[in-house]
Amino acid sequence: MSQRISKSTLLRMAAVAICALPAAALAEQGPQRPRTAEGQSTAAIVKPRAQAARPITAEEWAKTAEFMKQNAPERFGLYLSMREGPAKEQLRQVLVNRWRRLEEIQTQMPKLYDVKVKEVRLDDQIFQIGREMKKASGSVKEQLRSDLKTKVAELFDNGLEERQLRIADLEARLKKQQQLLEADNKNRDRLIAKSYRQISNRLDNNPANRVQEAAPPTRNADEDDQPPPADEN
Repeated sequence: MSQRISKSTLLRMAAVAICALPAAALAEQGPQRPRTAEGQSTAAIVKPRAQAARPITAEEWAKTAEFMKQNAPERFGLYLSMREGPAKEQLRQVLVNRWRRLEEIQTQMPKLYDVKVKEVRLDDQIFQIGREMKKASGSVKEQLRSDLKTKVAELFDNGLEERQLRIADLEARLKKQQQLLEADNKNRDRLIAKSYRQISNRLDNNPANRVQEAAPPTRNADEDDQPPPADEN
């Protein structure tokens, strides 16, 4: 005999799915995934590597909860209202993983961190408007639609700013690699000699056979004492 699922349970399950999905992912228009020559999305043929969930520490959850209270109070409030169980624990892991990623971004690219935090806030504001629209009607609903349009535009512009920052970062990395390549080409012989010395000494454990670094050319002390040639004129 199959068990009937109550309406409240279905709503909770839907809430979990909504909480785990940012508003940007719900947009019909947006950057398209790369596609193969046949037009198939690469996401459909390339499976991401499975990653084991890292255990959540008490400190991590405290910081995640504080971040959510400040930047996504609507979504976090819905999370808190959920009944304890696997679904809530899974969502808890999602929230912490996002906080961890933001912490990494803050260390690597502080400007991008600010943009990503703004994205979280806009997502939450859109989420709140969506919940209010379901209960509203008439002029109130029309105002909410107007507010939603404004927030969607802000979210789109925020995404453009993120892409600009990422492109600038890639350009800086490329420039650095070009400089390193030029330096390595310029010092090719010295770097090959160094690499040969390291590999040779690692393969041959006999200290007597160790390849020593070539000493730089030195000037004769007597030559240093010689006065400069006199001007014949």
